[in-house]
Amino acid sequence: MKKLLLILALVPTLSSASNIGPIKTALTKFQPVTVIDNAGDLQIITEQNTVKNTLYRKIVTQGICHPLHKSNILAGIKTISVLNKAKNQGYVFKGGKKECTEMAAIKSQVSEIFLMRHSTAIAPPKK
Repeated sequence: MKKLLLILALVPTLSSASNIGPIKTALTKFQPVTVIDNAGDLQIITEQNTVKNTLYRKIVTQGICHPLHKSNILAGIKTISVLNKAKNQGYVFKGGKKECTEMAAIKSQVSEIFLMRHSTAIAPPKK
């Protein structure tokens, strides 16, 4: 029974593993600690204590949307999360291939507005 549960837990990871390689390659200059496809939520874990808005914008636009929107690599992605190393702070882009394609087609200043309209900030829990 335990083996069956382990296999079932790995199936979503294995099916999306082929897409993670090109995404990691596209993100190389940003040096993410981890890149995971968690059931349609692409999670990029940075080594930062705090993810700044500028880093988030660069990762989503320059690292993911602009280089990958023409391929099917982003198919199945519903959200893109850029998180700090503790995974408790960052930003979430509510979109995938369709939204990346739309953003890539518009000019840089307008694309930033588009990005932020589709984004939500994640704040760490208060102590």
